[in-house]
Amino acid sequence: LQVEISKEAHKEIEDLKKKLNLGSIADVIRSSLKLTKYLELEKEAGSEVIIRNKITKREKEVVFIGK
Repeated sequence: LQVEISKEAHKEIEDLKKKLNLGSIADVIRSSLKLTKYLELEKEAGSEVIIRNKITKREKEVVFIGK
């Protein structure tokens, strides 16, 4: 599989690789796919994805674009 991405996207992937302590770009993509699949399954099951700030306790819903 070959994918062309912008320099900015490549930098973001490299930054994530370092931040998540992953060994390769492929690991970043696998991790991202797992997370996306999990969130999509939860959405299909009727769940909402909420982000809560530990300090302020403020919440925001993650809105998915697509289907």
